[in-house]
Amino acid sequence: MRFGERTRSGTRAATWVQRPASATALDLSVLLIAGGGGGGSSTNVQSGGGGGAGGVVYASGAITTKGTYTVTIGGAGSGAAAGAAGGDGSASTFGSHSATGGGGGGGISATGGRTGGSGGGGFGGNGAAGSGTTAQGNNGGAGSTISRWGGGGGGGRGAAGGAGTGDAGASGAGFTNFIITSPNTIAGGGGASSDGGGVSGGSAGGGNGGSNVGGTGGSATANTGSGGGGARGTGGAGGSGIIYIRYLTSQTLYSSVTASGGTSATVGDYTVWTFTSTGSITFA
Repeated sequence: MRFGERTRSGTRAATWVQRPASATALDLSVLLIAGGGGGGSSTNVQSGGGGGAGGVVYASGAITTKGTYTVTIGGAGSGAAAGAAGGDGSASTFGSHSATGGGGGGGISATGGRTGGSGGGGFGGNGAAGSGTTAQGNNGGAGSTISRWGGGGGGGRGAAGGAGTGDAGASGAGFTNFIITSPNTIAGGGGASSDGGGVSGGSAGGGNGGSNVGGTGGSATANTGSGGGGARGTGGAGGSGIIYIRYLTSQTLYSSVTASGGTSATVGDYTVWTFTSTGSITFA
């Protein structure tokens, strides 16, 4: 049996482990969200781009080998200062599967949004959009071609960031969380800033764009993988990632499933482990 990554556009198979004829298997669904990118920065009245959301990967299949598996939660990208681009988020991983960190938003000294799970928005002064990763996220928005006007919105898992014009581009929408109901959405793009004011971050806790000269962009909500807000001062930080591991409670399991760094809950017919910090899960 193979353990595959499923996306809205289809299924991409990825090698997991072969199931021995005598093994007891545990069929899992795993949702990985990487850390979001930080918002871009300006040193004057020009406009930083929003940070891109962390990549989102859904995988399902069977665990057939007893033992301990590392769960790595992606860190948030830092908000930029002194005109720099926002920092990129880092990857979330489980076994052989990895979600790519979100790209930082463009700043005055590094105008283009950065590539990531979802791309960062470009700086408001003809900054290019950052590219997203196929099947994990979307592109950021390009910055306005008119100096001082709107930065591009950070890309979200649900939609690309909007291009800046006389105002900041719209931030990319998030992704509906089908594993648990709170948070209901995850991986939204960060808001960009503009000469006329910043825009709100995308659904799922993306940071708001900063609106005043020398001000700061809003930071994204932790453990949503959302992007930080761009600013006409200091950009906001992205949101750290999160991983969910789910299986039917009624399955014939190994004798025990325990974890470090994660908590379990019963959600309908399922047991769901939620990891908000790096740890491990053990099938014994």
